Amino acid sequence: MLNSNELKVLQIIKENPFITQNDIGKELGLNRSTVATIISSLGEKNIILGRSYILKEETSAVYCIGGINVDRKYNLIGDLVEGTSNPAHSQVFVGGVGRNVAENLGRLGHDPYMISVGGYDQDFEFIKKKSQDFINFQYVKQLHDYSTGSYSAVLNGEGEMQFAISVMEVLNEMDVKFISAFQTILKDAKLIVVDLNLPLETVEYLTEFSRSREIDLVIIPVSSPKMKNLPKSLDGVKWIIVNQDESESFFGVKIKSDEDFDNLIDNWLETGVEQVIVTRGKNYSVYGNNKGKRLKFFPPMTDNVIDVTGAGDSYSAGVIHGHLLGLSPEETIEYAMTNAFYTIQTDSTVREDLNKNKLEEQKNSLKEKGLFKWS
Repeated sequence: MLNSNELKVLQIIKENPFITQNDIGKELGLNRSTVATIISSLGEKNIILGRSYILKEETSAVYCIGGINVDRKYNLIGDLVEGTSNPAHSQVFVGGVGRNVAENLGRLGHDPYMISVGGYDQDFEFIKKKSQDFINFQYVKQLHDYSTGSYSAVLNGEGEMQFAISVMEVLNEMDVKFISAFQTILKDAKLIVVDLNLPLETVEYLTEFSRSREIDLVIIPVSSPKMKNLPKSLDGVKWIIVNQDESESFFGVKIKSDEDFDNLIDNWLETGVEQVIVTRGKNYSVYGNNKGKRLKFFPPMTDNVIDVTGAGDSYSAGVIHGHLLGLSPEETIEYAMTNAFYTIQTDSTVREDLNKNKLEEQKNSLKEKGLFKWS
């Protein structure tokens, strides 16, 4: 983070890159040696380059690091009967938490790059073909002796998941050695998104990498079993978006009351994370930050639920979208709720009609109808 004097000096240099240190000092009421120290600090932070005050070019790149896979969805025609075959309709989509978030962001006009791994197979080519219009895939590596990740979900007639199977062994290859090879590009990232398909050591490395370079980092948990890949210390993490089950798994607690649920915010903030949202389905969610702000809010409801599979990823992407726009927590959460609200009314993990203007219009419409409820 830059202090007030650093911000003032930086603004002056942006307006006049050839200004002298004496003139900067006169404008700000500082002596020349103080200005020299500030400029030296900006250089150490890699914000200005060299004695001529060449400004480092700002990047818009968002790096999403995590899973890519093929989603296979099976919608049961009747009730699930265990121990036998069940008739169903099937659909195939591209998926992976990191990839889904990246596609949402690409459709919203951001500049997402994917860092992941897959196999040399038809599933990889299918994912690449379906993703390349919205995600830069140049840093996704193919590995021999592995199949590309896959996720198969069985849904009931209401679109609710009955159970799912995840095949993600290839992601274990995204170890610290693999990720550290990308540090040259990651150091200039506008924001890094990490999903917990990555090994614990890799998440720890990326957390420290982002903290030491003051890069905004967002962590997406994926599922309760994957909480084992989340470090105990989240110092420097900008956002984490979790649900009640994932929180219970991480802290080893059982939520028995609204008070217990509300207290999860304090538990999360004690890990060092700056901002956190904890959701629990149709019930109210909570937000908190390390500056003392707390919010409770209910998601807008619809009877037209077709498929909830992409709800969490679209919600997380809405949070990231609001954060990248520099919006307030309330506005950011409204984008998240809006994106999830309309995603579950489609049969796609990432809705194909999504764009920045449409999301804005939909958010305003829900707000005018009074469907955002805060308490």
